[in-house]
Amino acid sequence: MGRNKKKREEPNKPKLHIRQYPKESSQPNSSAKAAKEGFDWDKISDVFKKLDEEVSEFKEAVLSKKNNEVQSEVGDILFTLVNIAKFVKVDAEEALRSTNNKFSKRFRFIEHEIKKNGQTLKETSLEEMERYWQKAKNE
Repeated sequence: MGRNKKKREEPNKPKLHIRQYPKESSQPNSSAKAAKEGFDWDKISDVFKKLDEEVSEFKEAVLSKKNNEVQSEVGDILFTLVNIAKFVKVDAEEALRSTNNKFSKRFRFIEHEIKKNGQTLKETSLEEMERYWQKAKNE
């Protein structure tokens, strides 16, 4: 067992690279420590309000072209979403991994359908790709 066979790659095929991050539990988790000390949300509605606030700040940074703040605001949104996931007992990392896999599967479906019709991605309109996307969701 343990064979190392490399997959034969198709030329000119776009590749989706998804960086795998270490498990949350293997890193210092400041929100878990804060929660343990009593600094945590009582109601999920309060966390949703915080998410709305963070999204608003992100939009403002983007629209005002405050590029130095955009990354920080994205981080704030992600941090808040992780807290929402924790609140509803969802493993945020597994949820993201699952969504990345779902996206990859659907995108491969789109690529296959386009190739089957003798086209390339560049030759395909966004509207047509969206139709394939919807079809992939129903597969």
